[in-house]
Amino acid sequence: METPDFLVIGGGIIGCSLARELARVSKKVVVLESGAVGGAASSAAAGLLPPHFGDTQGDPLLDLCYESADLYESWVNELHEDGAGDVGFQRHGLLDVWTEAAQAAQQRAWHLANPRPGGKVELLSGEELARLEPALVRPLPGAVYYVDYAQVDPPLLMRGVARAAELAGVVLRPYQVIHRLEQEGGRVARVHTQTEVYQAGTVVLCAGAWTGTVAARIGLSLPTRPVKGQMLAAECRVSPVRVPTHGGTALLLPRADGRLSLGVTVEEAGFDTRVTLEGMRTILDATSALVPAVGQLQFQRAWAGLRPATPDGWPYMGPLLPLRNCWVSTGHFRKGILLAPISARLMARSIFAQKLDDALVPFKPTRRLPD
Repeated sequence: METPDFLVIGGGIIGCSLARELARVSKKVVVLESGAVGGAASSAAAGLLPPHFGDTQGDPLLDLCYESADLYESWVNELHEDGAGDVGFQRHGLLDVWTEAAQAAQQRAWHLANPRPGGKVELLSGEELARLEPALVRPLPGAVYYVDYAQVDPPLLMRGVARAAELAGVVLRPYQVIHRLEQEGGRVARVHTQTEVYQAGTVVLCAGAWTGTVAARIGLSLPTRPVKGQMLAAECRVSPVRVPTHGGTALLLPRADGRLSLGVTVEEAGFDTRVTLEGMRTILDATSALVPAVGQLQFQRAWAGLRPATPDGWPYMGPLLPLRNCWVSTGHFRKGILLAPISARLMARSIFAQKLDDALVPFKPTRRLPD
């Protein structure tokens, strides 16, 4: 029987980032992952890091996204110093293209009334947009250009975070399926996999879309569901768009290695991770309607991932009461890559203090959820 101080269930970006933070204080940290470390939603993501675009609502989640975006570059530098290597961090900006006049008027008015300090934002007319990105279909009413928004390469980031965690002393255990969890005296007493039994001081559930299933094995309700996202990649020496571009449901993301990532679907399909022709058609219809040249590119590959969603769209971060030694960090949906740095730091701080950080109170698992 192994007796780690911290047992993190889930080896995606949220779990590995948190494990690295925990290892700064305790060297007995073990991460269990049912498949390959980082092999699920974390490596399937697009890798854009926009704290805000399209959505004009302000709330604690948006504030947390901005805070995480602000510290991202320093976090990446820390990872590099800790041995992570290149994670593909770049500031290529993001174009959020308006496809309808009413949308353009609403977005333009909102941005003028709600300037956000610290970031460079340009409101482009249709003519300015055409000059910046001539491959876009015309006419378009304009766009908002987030000049300094960043991106990462998710597989590179995932490998880098996992490596930094291991170098910090974290033990990563891939292909360890949770068979059983035992409760005793208001605690998670033991966690059983197919090969080992763990008796941990603290257990943290970070299993993404599967977290609710794990929680149910100890009799706790933690509503989560998978939301499928498909993407595809095309080969192109010269991308038809220079800047990462979003418009309607279309996303076009040029990569430094000559790929153009295209996406992305949002599907209620259960735990189905198959790439489908319908999904690919949806992506191609949306992206080629925005950038007609897309249809002439050479197909490279397609993939799918399962985003962890919650009933109210906010992640669960905090103690999983009434158990005294169980915490959870999951449900980040489409913001897992972006929120990894701030989630790891605030969760580790809360766990060590045995008190939920004020910034995480809105995301506590015991909050009231919509019916």
